Amino acid sequence: MRPSRLRTARLGSLRPANSSRPADSSRPHTGRIASIAGALTALLFVATGCSLTGSDSETLTPSGTGLYSELATYPDIPVVENVQYGVASDGTPLMLDVCLPATVVDTADSTTDGSTTDDSATGDSATDDGASDDTSTGDDSAADISDGSDTTTATPSPTATPDTDTSIALKPRAAIVSVHGGSWARGDKSNVNWRSVCQWLASEGYVAVSVNYRLAPASIFPSAITDIRKAVRWLRDADVVAKYSINPDLIGAFGGSAGGNLVSLLGTEGTGDLDRGSRVAAVAELSGPTDLTENGRDLGILSDEFEQVQLQYLGCGNLADCPRARTASPLYDVDDTDPPFFVGHSIDERIPIEQSEAFVEELRDEGIDTTFVTVDGTLHSIAMLNAEMRDRIADFFAAKLVTEVPGVVP
Repeated sequence: MRPSRLRTARLGSLRPANSSRPADSSRPHTGRIASIAGALTALLFVATGCSLTGSDSETLTPSGTGLYSELATYPDIPVVENVQYGVASDGTPLMLDVCLPATVVDTADSTTDGSTTDDSATGDSATDDGASDDTSTGDDSAADISDGSDTTTATPSPTATPDTDTSIALKPRAAIVSVHGGSWARGDKSNVNWRSVCQWLASEGYVAVSVNYRLAPASIFPSAITDIRKAVRWLRDADVVAKYSINPDLIGAFGGSAGGNLVSLLGTEGTGDLDRGSRVAAVAELSGPTDLTENGRDLGILSDEFEQVQLQYLGCGNLADCPRARTASPLYDVDDTDPPFFVGHSIDERIPIEQSEAFVEELRDEGIDTTFVTVDGTLHSIAMLNAEMRDRIADFFAAKLVTEVPGVVP
């Protein structure tokens, strides 16, 4: 079954509007993973008559207005700030924040985490994958096509300090790299909205790292993706694995807007095993542009302003003469060894939904396990992250980054 690419199978919400998950439920940590996947598969099969193919998606009607108005804080989630994960070839120190999941110990009223608060670098063992780090002073006059991550009235939760108990050995946990948006030119790992994303992922049981990367126009493509690769390799460094109790075989990636483009590129780059180098085992992205080439103009209506944003990021004068554009487009790098993908996109937002439809179709054509959820309305990137969308993404990671029940080593 292959209906029109421009509209999708409407399944409605998976739970009543404004309904939330019970407080004591969990995902990667219980036996409900298989039942979730099975129930969802059955629901899709019944509702559509066959499995989703091509660019078919579920369409949700958002309840509420997304993350910005219902911003969650997580005072119980420790954040280790400003950890250096490497040094770029131009000498720029590369920094990230680590959000640590609370680990329940099998004693009454006791929680702990075995990580330390040392913010010093563990050393940069990553390479640049042979990518050049060309820089450009470029035109910085492009319109602000950010994902809203630059402004908010919310107040971030205070940074917590994790307890250290070297007598307790924690079971290794899957990790997720969170990549902020901002048109490749703005944004920050510790912005209140992206801090909330990092802590939300940690609240689901993952070691989450919110990553800064070099920004355009001072640093053009491939600088940003080179930095994100370094962060994944850093997570696999033996000292980091031991320090934060990470399972280096289970690293996922999450991003929105420009960050969605970057994590999609991270997921489609390279071939082969997903537990080596800068490969990742699962990717969830929201509103990511997938075709930055001149051909991308045919995928919906791309505004002149956003085309200028792309050109600034690529360091090109026009798309017709910009070889970097294809390399920066995950649409052209898909192969059958790529990880599972979750793709979310609003139907009428600033990035044409056809960008995601084409990407999803390409992934599925290569046999990649792909979940595609479209949202009624205009919400962009992490503005879609209301409670239901957070649940959907968390369920996706739970099924794809399957790990042991977290806790202590007996």
